[in-house]
Amino acid sequence: MVLAGMVLHPMSQAREVLGFYREFSANLPDDACCWLVLFNTPDGTPVAALLMFYAGPLEQGERVLGPARQFGQPLADLVQPMPYVAYQSLLDAGFATHGIHRYWKSGYDDTLSDSCIDTLILPFQTLLPRSYPSSWGSNIGPRNYS
Repeated sequence: MVLAGMVLHPMSQAREVLGFYREFSANLPDDACCWLVLFNTPDGTPVAALLMFYAGPLEQGERVLGPARQFGQPLADLVQPMPYVAYQSLLDAGFATHGIHRYWKSGYDDTLSDSCIDTLILPFQTLLPRSYPSSWGSNIGPRNYS
């Protein structure tokens, strides 16, 4: 079991959520991960979601992920103990809907600057109900993988 799930914030708070995400993800231990995902919920509500997990003792995970769960005024906190495979499939329905054509493009940014944040959220200010999700991984800043 891992401690995992999403914390959903209104898209109107995306700039603040991305700023928090930048600092939070840069300081995570190696047994934790956080992604920022901009998407519409099934009912069409545009959200900025922190998608996270901790692979270690649940009590420690609560301490590590706690700041992300307490940040701002989220619409929902869906973080809970779950099997890792359940975490892996949390976004499958949104990313794997039949009939949606996809174009994947990747890039790296070591700092997630304020100007980068502004560029990332610009298309989501007019998000349509069946728009494509966008995600941002937790490889902000230097990581030591040795």
